[in-house]
Amino acid sequence: MRRFCMVLLFVPLLSVAAQPEGLAVVADPDGHANLRACPDLKSKVLAKLPNGTPIYCLSDEAGDGGAQFCDARLQTPSEGGFVHHSRLVFPKRGDGFVPLRLRHNGSDSITLSAAGQTIRVTAARFKPNKADSSDIDKQEYTARRYRGYPFYGTDNMIPDEVFVPASITLNGRPVSDTRLQGLFHPVYAANPQAGNFWYTWEAYYRPDSGTVYLYASLGADGAPFGVTFVFEKGRFVRRYLWGGGGGLKRNRAWVAAFVTFE
Repeated sequence: MRRFCMVLLFVPLLSVAAQPEGLAVVADPDGHANLRACPDLKSKVLAKLPNGTPIYCLSDEAGDGGAQFCDARLQTPSEGGFVHHSRLVFPKRGDGFVPLRLRHNGSDSITLSAAGQTIRVTAARFKPNKADSSDIDKQEYTARRYRGYPFYGTDNMIPDEVFVPASITLNGRPVSDTRLQGLFHPVYAANPQAGNFWYTWEAYYRPDSGTVYLYASLGADGAPFGVTFVFEKGRFVRRYLWGGGGGLKRNRAWVAAFVTFE
């Protein structure tokens, strides 16, 4: 069931610096941030997000008294919610993060590095075997799973060919192949570089916690999704994924539904 929030504001016309959109990380003195139903500090708390959780901040929402909230989405609850900006840090703005710079941008691989952290991502052209699909709707020619895993980026259509991340390493240590399953990007050109596969990849290192966040936005225009790989002290620990649900939108933003894999 969809929620509706009504907030009436009577504030003077002052110049307020807009908070950045994009990747954000929960950083609350209490150890968790409240996900609220509306952009209001008195609104219902839908979930508590632990510190270190990456989210995608879709837009600014002014709440009661002019408080600024990030418009975020989660898988549970599927309607999403709002997080107060003061409970977030934004890697693009700095906030204690070191950006990993693009050192190599090839047709089928990229390398990002800084502060002793080096990430290498490779991509490949892939032809899914339709026999490996499951939860198939034969009338709609769609499926929910590929090789037992959910897949994203094609609006559940069974693709003939896609680009996929073939490998991801941090300082030579790989992300498990199972965490790369189902990340499909349409084939627009002869190779991933020409097909804009590398266009959105970015990575940030937080020295105080030894954490690296690798983020990318992939998928077709009708079913975009974002994915973040989190590394702690040099080892991959978790993948977060949002979107890919058929291009559903909220306000001026696409869905950001978290799917977490331990």
